[in-house]
Amino acid sequence: MKKYKVQISFSSKKLDLNPSNFNGLNNVVLVEQNNGYKYYYGAGSTHEECKKKLAEAKAKGYKSAFIVEDN
Repeated sequence: MKKYKVQISFSSKKLDLNPSNFNGLNNVVLVEQNNGYKYYYGAGSTHEECKKKLAEAKAKGYKSAFIVEDN
């Protein structure tokens, strides 16, 4: 079964996963990949479930956030 998550950022700098570092978003997940760090917020088993999390992320200033398939 496919799963989805919301990518909010990619950075060459590793940030502490404190809500204060992510405009108040809680439960941000970090994945080290491609010589950098991808930050994700929210997950779900359907694309529809992630749309709410995507809207929350965009409202917090992550205008380029998008939904990705979680492998």
